[in-house]
Amino acid sequence: MFSVEIRNPEEVSEEGQTVHLFLGTEDLQMLIASLEAMRGDLPRSNPLTLFSEEWGNGAMSTEKVIEDAQIALCLKITKLER
Repeated sequence: MFSVEIRNPEEVSEEGQTVHLFLGTEDLQMLIASLEAMRGDLPRSNPLTLFSEEWGNGAMSTEKVIEDAQIALCLKITKLER
C-alpha cells in the first residue's frame, strides 16, 4: 500500500497542513528505484508521476490510514537543479 494523505487540507497555512506518505516495503523499493533513475535525467525532464486507480496507473492506494485525512490522487516528483 502506498498512499499520500493530507492532514487538515482546509488549512492553507504552512503550519496547518501536513502531507503523510505511507509505503509498504515493495512500494518503498519502487520509490527508491524510481528516484535513483531520476539522478541521470535532466532537471524537469522526466517527473515521476504516480496516480491512484481513479486517476491513472494505480500506483497509489485510496485506502486511508488516517481517518480524517484527504487522499491525494496524484503525486508528482520533479528533479530540480540547484
